[in-house]
Amino acid sequence: MIEKEAFAAGIGLLREPVLPLVSIVQFLYLTGDFAAVDEVISQLPADIETGSALYPDATALLAPYVDLLQPLAELKAGRPPQELVVDVEGNPVDAMTATAALVAQNVLSRELERINSLLCAPCNCTLCCVGPDADMAQEYFEIPLQPGETDLTVMQVIVEGEKGGEKLRYVYDLFDRFDGASNVHSMARTTGYTATAAVRMLSRGLYKRQGIIAPEYIGEQPECVEFLLKELADRGVVYKQRIEKI
Repeated sequence: MIEKEAFAAGIGLLREPVLPLVSIVQFLYLTGDFAAVDEVISQLPADIETGSALYPDATALLAPYVDLLQPLAELKAGRPPQELVVDVEGNPVDAMTATAALVAQNVLSRELERINSLLCAPCNCTLCCVGPDADMAQEYFEIPLQPGETDLTVMQVIVEGEKGGEKLRYVYDLFDRFDGASNVHSMARTTGYTATAAVRMLSRGLYKRQGIIAPEYIGEQPECVEFLLKELADRGVVYKQRIEKI
């Protein structure tokens, strides 16, 4: 049995998300008379409270991410990021938005790597991350396949019920393979493409319910289901549907 205390460090990081602090530092640095990002961090108050968390030592919590905040210095010096960042419609965003998005993405990735290591280590889990080791870099949520290895995904969803007085069974079949053209594994295609499709669905206002959303709630709206299935099909992830009378 694994004691709850073994997860204390990882749970502690979950209770103190870094991105709200990054937003504070970003605002103070870009709008204030600071020569460097480090200067802002060193002058943060001992305790910081946001709407969702209390940070007793924000400076120490931000220390592992200082190098990832340096693009803010480039932006302040008038040098936009070299990476192309686009909105949901595929249009390039402004330099400020692009820099903020890149910084947030890199910080979140490193934060999740640390959290995954600390939560996976007590379980000796190595499937979803390369680890466990609190100090090592990880490709989180990526199965560590060896060069030349491929994967596939097989899934079947069966739903039974009544419609129009008839008992029916809806069956959805998925068979997906590693995409050699894009070098994207099937696990990444079937999960990552679904997640980004859901983001596009929300950005276009197709789903407006707020709060904690179980996937079953989205299934209650046919237009949302059709949108997600089409987004996946456009990327080669195809669910085949058949309807059977019971």
